[in-house]
Amino acid sequence: MGASAGKVDTSSIRREDICYNIEGFISCPYFNAATELGGKLKQPTSSTKPVVINVSGHLKEKWGERVKYLQSKIKNSDNHRTSPFVYEGCHEKDYKFIGGYTDFASFVRARYQNVEIPEVQVKGHGKEHGKEPVKECDDGTCKL
Repeated sequence: MGASAGKVDTSSIRREDICYNIEGFISCPYFNAATELGGKLKQPTSSTKPVVINVSGHLKEKWGERVKYLQSKIKNSDNHRTSPFVYEGCHEKDYKFIGGYTDFASFVRARYQNVEIPEVQVKGHGKEHGKEPVKECDDGTCKL
């Protein structure tokens, strides 16, 4: 599951596949947790349809531009400005916005009851170094 930028190759996706798209900036721990959770969904089981996970990692400096592009393509995502940006669908016309990591974890919990949800380790979160908590990452997303 490598991180890549750009358009997703849908040529090998079958009609019966379920696709989840996870985009974010590479240094965001919630993006990394969403990617890990996506990897767990790829593991085949006899009770679920095939799942395709598309991961696209971006530099933090370029993330704002990418979010604007995604918002223009995916309905109901106008208020989401953080990393990760998770949406369902194998083809652009079918995209459905899920949300950030917390939303994706809740979605997975409801749809796939037997999948273990990864805990997120946020470095610098809390009252380290005698400072107030770092607000860059909180509540399942990372801010610019």
